[in-house]
Amino acid sequence: ILKKIQPETIPHLTNLLKEHAVKVSRSANFTLEFKSHGKPVQLSADIQNAVFYAFYEILNNVEKHSKASLVKIRVIWSEAFLDISVTDNGIGFDPRSVNADEHFGLEILQERIARLNGQLSMNSSADSGTLVSISVPFQLRDKEAHEQ
Repeated sequence: ILKKIQPETIPHLTNLLKEHAVKVSRSANFTLEFKSHGKPVQLSADIQNAVFYAFYEILNNVEKHSKASLVKIRVIWSEAFLDISVTDNGIGFDPRSVNADEHFGLEILQERIARLNGQLSMNSSADSGTLVSISVPFQLRDKEAHEQ
């Protein structure tokens, strides 16, 4: 049914991610390195939306806070997972010092990826840039798929 609803002319998720990254790199004035590896898989609309939203939020944080001059994005399509990493050479931050009451975006991001049975990891410290990675399975488990 989803294939009938979503025509073949809709750009693939990798293309949407790249288009958005290029747009943000222009407005934030950083150099972008975008690489995709593996054979893309047509994901469900729910997974695509959640992944794009997470990617959007990650780049939004880079644009607002990092002061980066270089951002490297890797999209890897493996046999069962989509892995995306975003690395910047910006100012970084101490994740322990983030006040969850004022900056709840990271928590929401974590929850959205967890709903997809995925993983989100972040590595940053002051003056060292930031690496954010997400890994999402191509399919939800049957129980979770029915709850969504």
